[in-house]
Amino acid sequence: ASGLLATGILCSASAVAQEVATDTTVMQLDAITVNGTKSDRIAIDSPESVSVIPLEKIEETIPTSLGDLLEDVPGVEMGGGPRGMDEQPSVRGLGGNRVVIRIDGVRKNYDAGHRGRGFIDPALLRQVDVVRGPASTIHGAGALSGAIAMETKTASDFLKGDESYGFRLRQGWLSNSDGWLQSYTAYGR
Repeated sequence: ASGLLATGILCSASAVAQEVATDTTVMQLDAITVNGTKSDRIAIDSPESVSVIPLEKIEETIPTSLGDLLEDVPGVEMGGGPRGMDEQPSVRGLGGNRVVIRIDGVRKNYDAGHRGRGFIDPALLRQVDVVRGPASTIHGAGALSGAIAMETKTASDFLKGDESYGFRLRQGWLSNSDGWLQSYTAYGR
């Protein structure tokens, strides 16, 4: 009799666990911008015109260039050709040195001797903040039309559990520019 009782308790506990698992809700939190506004705040509460591209969106997009990430951001266009290295951002119709680009807080000046401005593998980005309009001048001189602030991943973003090092290889074929996409990343702690 005690064997039947134990089985009955296990079955009802399993049924309760299934009910709890189906009743869980996922709450989507608002994106917080740090680089774009230079202060921790929720993007929707910011008086600036800010768009945040979080890690989940970057990994979902599987971008081959910075333009792939920015194509859905209002007021931002990429020009310069089919190769990612030649792309140049334009924010609200102004480009060149009127758009400030920052990677991990460091301003990137590509005004002399370079055609493009997208010199980063987008798969290495954790978050991209885009500020449009005059509020972008907090990023320094020349940011008349906007600023693009990028934060890169750290080794901890790639390593899981007690791993101490790793390697990632990404390859693909780009039919538009008739070339290979290759990315090699080594990381460790």
